Amino acid sequence: MVPKPIVTWRQMLRRNVLGFLTWLRETDARQHNLERLCADMVSYVWATLADPSSCLMFWEAIPKTRSGCNDLSIFSSPEAVLAYAYQHLPRRYLRTWNTLLTMTARACLPLGAEGVRVLDIGTGPGTTAFAISDFYERLRIFGSEHAIEAFLHNSQPRKAMSGCPNSWDILPNCRGGQDRLARHTSIF
Repeated sequence: MVPKPIVTWRQMLRRNVLGFLTWLRETDARQHNLERLCADMVSYVWATLADPSSCLMFWEAIPKTRSGCNDLSIFSSPEAVLAYAYQHLPRRYLRTWNTLLTMTARACLPLGAEGVRVLDIGTGPGTTAFAISDFYERLRIFGSEHAIEAFLHNSQPRKAMSGCPNSWDILPNCRGGQDRLARHTSIF
């Protein structure tokens, strides 16, 4: 009996990269995910800014968080943290997606026999974790629709080590977002 040749993750990506990238473009996955994330963010802003003073603090924090986000003293209020996330989350989400698309096109997107583990440090409102989770979810959906077994299991995010905080705390009560965040939190 002839042994079955071993296929590496890179070879698997190379075989399927054109189909996956075409599928992402045809389904407009990046745009749909971004719109859902922004809707969750807006819902959270509306739910959080319940009185005129918090709205004013949020509005006054926007220019500060745009120009001086390296000055951690400006983040002393929850409204400033929210203003930072409101401004930076969508743009950085797209940057992360673009990076993942480039890695996929070059067949160097991480996959693993035991799933994918990500350490998210210093990315502000957790943008990287959201984008990575959404991107790999699309890879799993593509794998399911095209019967590519390796994409179903080997792109699954691994659970975080016990005691590690999640990046999902920023949007805990969003309209529709709470279920999404619970799903994300359960896999990281």
